[in-house]
Amino acid sequence: MSQYAKTFTMFVLYYSILGGFGMGIGYFLPILCGWSYFPKIRPIVAGAILCWFPLMAMGYARYASMTLNPLNEKPTIIITEGNFVQKFYDPKSTQVLAIPELLRHFAMASLTLCIIGIPFIVINKEVEIPKRNKVLDEI
Repeated sequence: MSQYAKTFTMFVLYYSILGGFGMGIGYFLPILCGWSYFPKIRPIVAGAILCWFPLMAMGYARYASMTLNPLNEKPTIIITEGNFVQKFYDPKSTQVLAIPELLRHFAMASLTLCIIGIPFIVINKEVEIPKRNKVLDEI
């Protein structure tokens, strides 16, 4: 959604609020369901689920690299400031012009994975999930 924003304020709203809401659901629901099936090993369940997020990011990065720059072309704009060198692609290059389409691919892939995963989000009704943290009750 943030790619369709016309102003910076709308971009921030789309990116932070909708993105944060999506990430919160993406983390919390699988962890809650996993805890309901494996209540004795909650840290392992949470760790295993949280490990998939960086793995997914690495997969997306590899796909982006293969899609945006399949011929491994080098950046054409080089800016040197002291010992620091920045390399950029020309704004009219095929790599830069393909970014919006790539973002749409990522959005469709995420939507597809969510649709596939939603039927698997089932809480085990045989195990009672604590409503509050016992540590907070003691304070």
